[in-house]
Amino acid sequence: MSLLFMDSFDHYTGDPGISGVGKWGGGSGATSTSVSQFRTGTSSLRVGIGTTITKPVPASGGCVVGFAMFGAIAFTASNDIVQVMEGSVVHVALAMTTGGLITLKRGATIIATGTTVLALNSWNYIELKTVIHDTIGTYEVRINGVVEAALTATGADTRNVGTTGQWDRVSIGAGTAANNTYIDDFYLCDTSGSIRNDFLGMVKVECLLPQTDAAAVGSNQGLTPSTGTDHGALVDENPPNTTDYNGSATVGVLDTYNYPNMTLSGSVLGVQTNLYAAKSDAGARTIARVIRPSIADYPGTAVSPGTTFSYHSEIRETNPDTLGDWTVAAINATQFGMKVIS
Repeated sequence: MSLLFMDSFDHYTGDPGISGVGKWGGGSGATSTSVSQFRTGTSSLRVGIGTTITKPVPASGGCVVGFAMFGAIAFTASNDIVQVMEGSVVHVALAMTTGGLITLKRGATIIATGTTVLALNSWNYIELKTVIHDTIGTYEVRINGVVEAALTATGADTRNVGTTGQWDRVSIGAGTAANNTYIDDFYLCDTSGSIRNDFLGMVKVECLLPQTDAAAVGSNQGLTPSTGTDHGALVDENPPNTTDYNGSATVGVLDTYNYPNMTLSGSVLGVQTNLYAAKSDAGARTIARVIRPSIADYPGTAVSPGTTFSYHSEIRETNPDTLGDWTVAAINATQFGMKVIS
């Protein structure tokens, strides 16, 4: 795995509990989205003092993280924007000076300060690549695609105690006071594998929601609607409406839904499917996210939903039909859905 996770922050509009719905594994404070300030799509993540959101991932030595940031009021030097962590230990963090410069920290200790001033009330794209190690650690920061030389080093100490010298989660916080830092178009990679294991550049993340059957009927309709007969109409809301849904207790059945065409163009670095699902009884159940690029269905890794609705996300870096990179045309032709595995 190289590309681990992405987020547009467009599909929980108005939801104040992003950290509690599974796609993000935790955090502090009442995270929220903003529909008044965004870089791509319809909304962004809004964070402030005491508010963080954390994404756990499999442990790795190398981390690449990128995100767009908009600061609406003066930066506050005491607040980290992003933290690369091992459990509760912060190895490497990016914060801001009051003058708008990025600082790189090992734990709470500043080890380097950038030279590029980030203007307030504008979007800037920030990327960090780091390897966690006591003596041969590395770090590099890019701002709007340009290497920040003052925040680039090899042979560095990037490990702040911990047990393995690895990282297993990334946390986002606020670089400004109050609830006036906005984050959009987030991606997270490790440095394993042969693709998507380095800086991805100033990416944009587009959120697509299922279409109703009236717009385009999916090829698979094995699940049972909780009401009516339109499968797509029960899963097209933003944010999700859990009073209506498609479900089944029958192993092997699946739904796939058509989606509207992408509005973005250019190279596609990966597709992330996000099931918002729950089980209705105490018995063990597994489900899988399904991709149907043409005539074949490709179930992904099985997951076990709980009795509370939450997101289950999965990255597909390549098209399973062609085993090559996705294209906009291929995504426009693909159906996505869910299958009951057990």
